[in-house]
Amino acid sequence: MTIDATQWAVPDRLGVTHAAGRYSLGGDDFLLEGADEILGIGSRVFKGWLDDNPRNVYRFGKPLPPVNSLVELVSTPSYRALFERPFTTYVFEVYQWGSPRHYWLDDPRAVWFAEEERQVEALATHFLTTYAGTGKTFVFQNWEGDWAVRGHTDPEQLPTQQGFDGMLRWMEVRQRAVDRARDRVGADGVNVFNALEVNIVSQALEGRPCVTNDVVPKAGCDLYSYSAWDTTLEPEQFAAALAHLGAMAPPSDAFGDRNVMLGEFGCAENRAGPGVTAALVENVSQTALDWGCPWVVYWQVFDDSCVDGWRDENAVEDCSGFWLIKPSGARGAAYDVLQRKLAGG
Repeated sequence: MTIDATQWAVPDRLGVTHAAGRYSLGGDDFLLEGADEILGIGSRVFKGWLDDNPRNVYRFGKPLPPVNSLVELVSTPSYRALFERPFTTYVFEVYQWGSPRHYWLDDPRAVWFAEEERQVEALATHFLTTYAGTGKTFVFQNWEGDWAVRGHTDPEQLPTQQGFDGMLRWMEVRQRAVDRARDRVGADGVNVFNALEVNIVSQALEGRPCVTNDVVPKAGCDLYSYSAWDTTLEPEQFAAALAHLGAMAPPSDAFGDRNVMLGEFGCAENRAGPGVTAALVENVSQTALDWGCPWVVYWQVFDDSCVDGWRDENAVEDCSGFWLIKPSGARGAAYDVLQRKLAGG
């Protein structure tokens, strides 16, 4: 049966990322501190990271115990506590344990792909078995594929065909791993999906080589995620980008032709100002919800862009302002907008 996400309550679609924040408000467990802030605003959608350097992402509070795999990581007490909280969906940036992150671009050896498939299948199997009957959904995705396929963040240096081919093979391996786990274990009151994320859809609108135009139509993923930083300042361009990505994405068995999620959006409040930030968050979130995105995820709980070495919690100029909660504990401009929408306003 195809999922119609527009029938879900807004708190099950509109979420927040918690990853790599540069400050804590003093909680003992940074992973759970951020998660509780997301629940506190009224959302039941959590987004985070799973890779072999978890301390880099959740750096404050008590350290995680030593682990040697993705399955061991999500079996630690902190992660088990996260999964016991009343979230309905967990979106994770998932990267293979112990290999170069984008080996498929620089070193596409078969052994890396085989290990990727094994690890992703093991992780999917763990969630499908451990959380059967809970009604929870787990989404695995990459981070910003248009940067990954380049190996850098210069938008004017276009990707190579070798990069596109490597990314396609990578996504095929990850989707096959999730498919195999679902076929073998079943989905008994729990879901695991695989997504490919893109981030420069503005170039797709211009007909330039990019992941949206050159990889997405061939990938066959459950979902496609848009990290939307290139178009959201212009409402009409953002709507066009969302529609274009939706047109390029092959329909999936799970979500039909509404299988595009908004994996990241936000605004640097210290640069744009609170008024622009509030207006952008309102427009982007509502446009994406109205289009039918299953999940729409704001970036993020605690700002990840504060300058190195900063200490003064009141010196907000040291941060860009990608936040719900400021270093002082005060709420950012996006907080009230999202809270109102989550409450049905």
